Amino acid sequence: MKDIPDLVPDAEVFRRVWARVMPDQTLSPVVVGPPPGGARPPKPTPERDGLEELLEALDVGLGLAGELSRRTAQGRALWESMNKSAARVRSGWFLRTGRRWPGRSVPPSAGIETGRLFRELYLWEMGFSRLCRKLEREGEEGEDLAPGLIEASRRRREWMRRMI
Repeated sequence: MKDIPDLVPDAEVFRRVWARVMPDQTLSPVVVGPPPGGARPPKPTPERDGLEELLEALDVGLGLAGELSRRTAQGRALWESMNKSAARVRSGWFLRTGRRWPGRSVPPSAGIETGRLFRELYLWEMGFSRLCRKLEREGEEGEDLAPGLIEASRRRREWMRRMI
């Protein structure tokens, strides 16, 4: 049975209305009374995990690639590839949490010269691959997502090597 979501503005009014809608509470998909044993246990706070780390890293990488895409056509292709990877990870986050990834603000990279920006992006890709491998070791979700992300990152690094 589901517990009443915390999004309900007035839980007591919801309880009374639901008791009228569903008089036989044994068939109800929602618990309207207090949970057994009194007070509701605190919601567990999700620990920072590999998927969250990956999303935060993608925010940084997309910031770097976005700046490079404003400078070169090749940077635009790189940004598009990274954006596809980000979409896969964001969908995994949504399926797990039921929420969209809010994104993180990243420091501006406009003042970085193009060669250094390119190198920073290459180093970022190496770190991203390490995070993907870590996620892969964490369990089923990582086993589904990580191989494709690792391969996409490898292709982007290879592309960057050829560009130099």
